[in-house]
Amino acid sequence: MKKLVFVLGFIFPICVQAETSGYCGPKDDDGNWGTNCEWVYDEASKTLTVSGQGQMYSTNDLYDHPWSKGTSFYGDIENIVIENGITDLGVHAFYGASSVKNISLPDSLEVIRLQSLKNTSLSSIVIPENVTSIHATSEWPLPSSLTSFYCSPNRENICRQALEASELDSTKVLKIYEKDGDEYYVDGRFYEKPQDIGTSNYIKKRIYTIDEANKVAGDKNMVKIKYR
Repeated sequence: MKKLVFVLGFIFPICVQAETSGYCGPKDDDGNWGTNCEWVYDEASKTLTVSGQGQMYSTNDLYDHPWSKGTSFYGDIENIVIENGITDLGVHAFYGASSVKNISLPDSLEVIRLQSLKNTSLSSIVIPENVTSIHATSEWPLPSSLTSFYCSPNRENICRQALEASELDSTKVLKIYEKDGDEYYVDGRFYEKPQDIGTSNYIKKRIYTIDEANKVAGDKNMVKIKYR
């Protein structure tokens, strides 16, 4: 007698998990991401880090970057770190990342493109000294949540123009930081690097030079130090 043997197949559900790292450079003709730019998202710290050399991808679509297209975490991102080497924030780079509260821009950055930061929750941005172009219009403005926009004296004009184009009050929002030796001075405090400006990472000095003490005293509306 022949026995019939039945083979039972088990169907295992396939879970597709959103990528949390990859490339983000300008696409080639075949639609492949440029490998000059890389990104990684850390869920624990809610931080998106972009590294590499040169330009990031620019797109006419609002949500066409690898971290915003079809991912489940885009609305959770709170911190963005752009590492040194990146020169260009692409069009729509972080558009609509509504939970983003902090961004660190590198010394290498040269261009901030249209809508790269629109509809985020940024209250403060420090513009590096090498930035030569900030794209903003009344239709495509900087974040409306901005209360502090830190710029160096030689970038004051382009910063003011970008704020005014965004219909923000530059007399209140624009703050100028100065290079003081190897440090950066603003709002009565000294910082080791521009990325620290406005944070708690200021330099706590016990001893000031006369010029430094006068700066701090003047900033706090205190009587300036008199000396012979």
